[in-house]
Amino acid sequence: MTVSYIAPNEGDDTANPLGTESNPRRTPPTQADHMVWRFKRGTTWNRTTQLGISAQGMILTDYGNPDAPKPKIEAIQPASSASVLLNGDTIFANIHFDLIDRTGTETSASNVGQHCVSHNRRGGGASPTKLVSGAYIGCSFTRLGNNAINVGSNSDGQYADAAPVLLVLGCDFDTIGNDAIYGSVGEYCEIGHNRASNFGTRADSNSDFVNLIACSPEYVWIHDNYVDHTTDDRKHLIMLDIASGQTGGLAVIERNVLLGYGANAPYAQAAQNAGVNLEMKAIFRQNYVRGSRLLYVVQSVVPTGSEAYGNIFDFTGSGSAYCTSIAAPGSAFYNNTLISRNRLSGSLGSAYSSTATNAMNSRNLYVGFTRAIGTTSSRGFITGENNRFSGVTNKYWDITNTVALADGMGDADFSEVNLMSEYGLPVRPRRDALIYTMANVDRKVPDFWGRFAPDGIGYIGALMERGITA
Repeated sequence: MTVSYIAPNEGDDTANPLGTESNPRRTPPTQADHMVWRFKRGTTWNRTTQLGISAQGMILTDYGNPDAPKPKIEAIQPASSASVLLNGDTIFANIHFDLIDRTGTETSASNVGQHCVSHNRRGGGASPTKLVSGAYIGCSFTRLGNNAINVGSNSDGQYADAAPVLLVLGCDFDTIGNDAIYGSVGEYCEIGHNRASNFGTRADSNSDFVNLIACSPEYVWIHDNYVDHTTDDRKHLIMLDIASGQTGGLAVIERNVLLGYGANAPYAQAAQNAGVNLEMKAIFRQNYVRGSRLLYVVQSVVPTGSEAYGNIFDFTGSGSAYCTSIAAPGSAFYNNTLISRNRLSGSLGSAYSSTATNAMNSRNLYVGFTRAIGTTSSRGFITGENNRFSGVTNKYWDITNTVALADGMGDADFSEVNLMSEYGLPVRPRRDALIYTMANVDRKVPDFWGRFAPDGIGYIGALMERGITA
């Protein structure tokens, strides 16, 4: 593997063909397959033209004082689709992409500019050549005019051309013109331990944290991210948009903090922004989701078998803006805590459509909703029992005919005066108060690598019993 050392602000291209740590180049050398470009920390590479990565297996990373800032790549390009265009599989590690835009003087009233990094087809080929794969580890993306990571622009009919693999791990995104992560992945997509805020900053943006589109991925793992979408009332925090006629495999979405529009006081009502919108089967667990509209949506095209458990849904909206909406058959929803934070009139916790046959809703805690569980069809297709309700006007509700429905087996009210105050709201039950709802929860579930959390997991809404005194 050939390694080149580059210090854009101080190096010397005449030193030697590749440069060394003590005598680096000023600009990168000619690309070659599997070459490593190491940029000195604390330096900035200013570009005015597109960087095309044509070699296969290139790695762009850092070297130098670990206390110095990550090396920056900046690009002001008046006419370009992307600042960095990948025609080969590429790894970026500890690179800071900053100020990627048309002129560098854009404001929030400006339209989107070029993408930061775009994945093209291998070798610049045409369909059915696949998009290239990529990995982003410990990178930063700030002050961008459009998408940070743009994995192609496939149509639904080109879903088989999707990039085989995308890894985005330990990165941070701030002030992004449009999406943080967008595009088509076909085999394995992992997005974990990232932090994202202030995306969708341009007038014509349509922003998501993650939008997998026009693809049919085999496995998606989105975990341990902190996402703040409170500044823009458009699109989603997470969108898995499967190509028409495809179903994808399985998505596991876990341990994320997801803050949507309306999550901050004075709790504005979102008109367009939603939380998690799923078109593929998913396990959605141990997430904290706050916002004013559709925090969790499972579309009718999703195959049977989706599950949501152990989540906190902190709902700030009201009226027709439901907290969660399930339309897929055979969906399970259990051991979740749903809170209507502001007790606003018309709030509805879990909405089911007539396509959600054989749905299971059980062992959840609903707090403060006008209507806890609503259905546009017969209540009979919702199986399950032993839900708990606190400060709820109607436990079950016929959305179509606007009438109350019968309670479920084992359902019970739980007085709000017996709930402890947390974050200004009574949402934590006293010790053992809801112990029956926890009877079948696995408190020791391994993560992807087979490791166990120190205290186990699985408490209802992650708030039940543990460490709470009477």
